[in-house]
Amino acid sequence: MTRPTMPASTHRMSRSRTVLGTGAVAISLAFGVAGCSNVFDVKNPNDLSQEALDVPTGAVAAVNGAEATVSRGYADMLLAAAIPSDELTWIGTYDAGNELDHGFVSNPANEFTDNEGVPSFNEGRFMADEAIRLLEGHDAAGELRNRNLLTRSYLYGGLIYSVIPDWFNDFVISDRRTAAPPIGPANMGKLYDTAIEYFTKGIAIARATGNKDMEATLLAGRARAHHARAVWTSLDPIGTVPANPLVTSAAAVADASAALAMVSPDWKYRFTYSASTVSNQIGSWINSRQEFRVDTTYGVPNTPKTRVTAVALKDPIDNTADATLLAQLTSLGMLASSTELYPPLTILSARELHLILAEAALAASDMVGFKSEINAVRELSGKAPFADQVPARDILIHERRVNLFLQGRRLLDMYRFKIRDPRWLDTSDAVLAPGTLFPITDREIRANCHIIGSC
Repeated sequence: MTRPTMPASTHRMSRSRTVLGTGAVAISLAFGVAGCSNVFDVKNPNDLSQEALDVPTGAVAAVNGAEATVSRGYADMLLAAAIPSDELTWIGTYDAGNELDHGFVSNPANEFTDNEGVPSFNEGRFMADEAIRLLEGHDAAGELRNRNLLTRSYLYGGLIYSVIPDWFNDFVISDRRTAAPPIGPANMGKLYDTAIEYFTKGIAIARATGNKDMEATLLAGRARAHHARAVWTSLDPIGTVPANPLVTSAAAVADASAALAMVSPDWKYRFTYSASTVSNQIGSWINSRQEFRVDTTYGVPNTPKTRVTAVALKDPIDNTADATLLAQLTSLGMLASSTELYPPLTILSARELHLILAEAALAASDMVGFKSEINAVRELSGKAPFADQVPARDILIHERRVNLFLQGRRLLDMYRFKIRDPRWLDTSDAVLAPGTLFPITDREIRANCHIIGSC
């Protein structure tokens, strides 16, 4: 079918607004512009060559390039990851969206992964690693004037590596045109270890430079990675459903507690987007093009059933429209009264840190600790405290559902807590093999000699 044209503001190449202070810099890592002798041979003054990045003065450009590509790639893949969960409903014309919505997630040619998500996600992963490689070299040579740039590189690298095994059952870490073999499903958990390593290196530098804000953010990222690794392990191998879905990690607990002591009560680390910087597929495909809508279990549809007008999901204790979810939908511009094309995306938060601690306490049958942490989260939204009105596991699942809405966590929670989306078909991957995530996609398969056997 013919693909509809995207609005220009969301279809163009995303760019970073701060690289070298130009306002918009396109980063070219591998190739320069070939010379020619006609009037159209105009060199873009904003292009940045590999050689320019290789010197210490290119450090700012490398880090800002990583930030721009990671934030764009994260948003693009987040859309795909949310469709098979119960957070979004397909309402448009793309069969690829219908396929994901019904729980079929293993098709390597699905457009929302192969075409819309993976290319920019891979760019972000590469640029994060490239920034780390370059800045580590400058730092080792004593040529990096601002070591906080290296902590930022470690942050972006840690963030993108920590969601690869959240969203993929297999992956390839290639270097430009040099193909690498697939990691393999059994080894995907090791990518959390890479994320943890990056966060750990960043924390050491943040402490050395006295950058408390960055230290807290990196601690929060490492706590999330430790917790996510425990969730991944509970669902490994694919098709495994844990008898006890509650996970705990001493390292996650230690980092979450340390980070919470350093941040404000409702702290959030977000990626931000705009028409002049980095575009956001969440805004364009949901809020503008209306290929997807917040599911009716979360929101009340308007008459055309293209947007939602109010919160449908009730708080289990207050028995009213959930205040946390209302704030989330408002921030994301997903209510019918909004026209937000570039909503910010929450990546880390104090709320998630409390939920990590709450789950660990519940797993240890520490009800005093559980109530303290779960009520710290509920208090932020003005909700009545939990005092055993409902089962503790139910309130944990609910608070994760609303506080982590559209943050890429829901599908794995559904798998481990045996929650079935009514839209999943009986023959779908999600039903037949819980834990199924995205595969290596078609464009990588066709280009990778290790996969097609031509190396």
